[in-house]
Amino acid sequence: MGVDLDMVGKRFGRLVQDGRTVGHVWIRPPHGARDFALTTDGPSILGNAALTGFPTGILLVRLVTDPGATDQYRVILRLNGGNTRRLFIAAQ
Repeated sequence: MGVDLDMVGKRFGRLVQDGRTVGHVWIRPPHGARDFALTTDGPSILGNAALTGFPTGILLVRLVTDPGATDQYRVILRLNGGNTRRLFIAAQ
């Protein structure tokens, strides 16, 4: 709960909770992509996991793709000592 995204650079960010880093984010854009961003509307909120229904923290992030780069973006979210999620987004 309360985890937020702090983008340190264009392709790298930290997941931060109460001022400490609890994970990392990497963006691997397609060749030639320059105008892209990963954003969030605020810290993670409490919700129920889709499959199990157990309470969990949910961080809503949005990838804004470069209109001139229509190929695959890879976004990796990794919690320190925890889960890793790899997302593959095809921009058209």
